[in-house]
Amino acid sequence: MLLKTEEDVIAFARHLTGDNEIEYLGNKMRTWVYKEHEIRRQGRETPSCLVVSTNGEYLLFDTPDDKLSGRSLKSGHLEDTPFGSGRSKALAEFCSKVTGHELIHFGYVDFSGFMRGSFLVPKDRTEDHSFFVIEGPDGLSVFRGENPVQFVAEDTPLEEIEAPHFTEKAFWIGEEKRLDDPAISIRCQLNIVDEGEFLSLLEAKSIDEIDATHLAGLAALHDLPTRLGLNGIGFGGIDVNGPEFSFEITVNVADWKLFVTETRGQYEGCWGDQDWYPESPEEALFELALASNANDSPDMHGFEIIDWSPRTLSATEGTPEP
Repeated sequence: MLLKTEEDVIAFARHLTGDNEIEYLGNKMRTWVYKEHEIRRQGRETPSCLVVSTNGEYLLFDTPDDKLSGRSLKSGHLEDTPFGSGRSKALAEFCSKVTGHELIHFGYVDFSGFMRGSFLVPKDRTEDHSFFVIEGPDGLSVFRGENPVQFVAEDTPLEEIEAPHFTEKAFWIGEEKRLDDPAISIRCQLNIVDEGEFLSLLEAKSIDEIDATHLAGLAALHDLPTRLGLNGIGFGGIDVNGPEFSFEITVNVADWKLFVTETRGQYEGCWGDQDWYPESPEEALFELALASNANDSPDMHGFEIIDWSPRTLSATEGTPEP
């Protein structure tokens, strides 16, 4: 939501009306696709209504009767005002980080008949996928496009190209600030089925002596971390309970786009799936470190991957050293 606070709405209403005195009366959320803000303009008793959709389109109705009849006093998109300047570029930069593609903002489109959002396409047009982003109360929802866009000229108006088709389920839902913190941590749970093979992989003599040095080989993150978009890698939290073996991996991401690009490349190399995108930074780390890395299948090394879960780092834990 581009207008996040009451103060934002008042400032925007002042910009649209030229009135210095704006009284904020309240708001109503409609389905989550748009919000109606009721305001009282300077020197008036009848309230006005400012409707703002989650993708930034707005309508200003002078009176309640005007709203009922659909006669807007002003309309447009926040991107074309001082309050939304640069938003399309920010969305493209964020989605480049979570998809691994260099993206450009192509325009605003309908989705499923009742939602509107941003249409993003790969800058170099070498990929079949386009992307669609909706801004909602829980953050951004990013959907993968189904139709090719690489043959569409960059100066082609959106209304002149084939209507984009998108998956019904978003592969990413979250707030942009999630990527402000470069640290990611997960806990992995394994089941040791052949202790000898497992120790051979880790180059350890016994389970008790396994430490972070040995786990680096298991996670296959020790080879050129900078190539993976990482600054630092750490291992710890080892716990052994019979055949159950668990440990933690923490990384410091230096380049989100490169990190996701490398993860997708390894996933495709393992499973032949070009359409997969990680739902979270933690899922990307799990795939890159354990599930889709360059090592042989776990059963060839005496263990099974049982489960994994994200960890929330405390302020005192910090991030791994490069």
